Amino acid sequence: MHSHGRATSANRAPEERETSRRSDNRAPRTAAAAPLSAQNVLALQRAVGNAAVSRLVEAERHSHGPSCGHAAPAATADASRGPAAAAPVQRARAAAAPPAAATPVQRAKTEDERGAHLRRIEMAETAATQLAARIHGTTLADHIFAGRPMSGGLDRNAPQGLHAYTDKKLPSGIQEVQADRIGNQDKVHVITWKYEGRDATKRSTMFPRWMTRDHVLALIALQRGGNVQELPVNASKNVRTSETKPVSAHEIRTHILRGVEINLQVVGDTVYPTHSAF
Repeated sequence: MHSHGRATSANRAPEERETSRRSDNRAPRTAAAAPLSAQNVLALQRAVGNAAVSRLVEAERHSHGPSCGHAAPAATADASRGPAAAAPVQRARAAAAPPAAATPVQRAKTEDERGAHLRRIEMAETAATQLAARIHGTTLADHIFAGRPMSGGLDRNAPQGLHAYTDKKLPSGIQEVQADRIGNQDKVHVITWKYEGRDATKRSTMFPRWMTRDHVLALIALQRGGNVQELPVNASKNVRTSETKPVSAHEIRTHILRGVEINLQVVGDTVYPTHSAF
């Protein structure tokens, strides 16, 4: 009977060892889920045996440290580094969060600001047209756009003038020597040109090709000191009643130039654009 008892004990040993291993595998999850109470300990003793429960209790009581040889749980490690450890995650969440929708008041304010900006652009454009009208039809306009002399008849053997395009093109009867162009046509640049069928050439400093006739002439009018306060756009009812402030020479010039640097050189009765590069 005694030897049978030893055989039974031996037969149970592998099962107990396997149970112990399963208990060890479950131990971290049980410990992480909830602390061991007295009732939990008794229940575990009946289920897996005293040895496994002892190891589980010891694992729960263990404090991780530099010399323990175990890695601390991720949550504990993050907590030990303080609030700074969570900062990248918090920043990522903040970056991923969608922007708050604009309130009706904010939308109305934005629309009002956009509308006010567009009205200022319209006023500046109207002012430019009114300034240009002061020079339309003059010999200066013909000199700048058609290459005509300021006085006297047209001498095709001695080209003169020509400093601006009309609808982005040179006037009919004038031919550019493209190989001699200097600079970008979207800025102040230099071209060499001649009358078709003639050999005589002239170098002209040109306004940007995109500038309209009204804008070129308005810029010249401003250079000549045109009084913008007397423009019809500044005599409107809205300006007189102070609902709208008058458009200024600076606003008109900014609207015309579009961020491009253009200076004007006055020589006698003529005017042409200059740039620091020329």
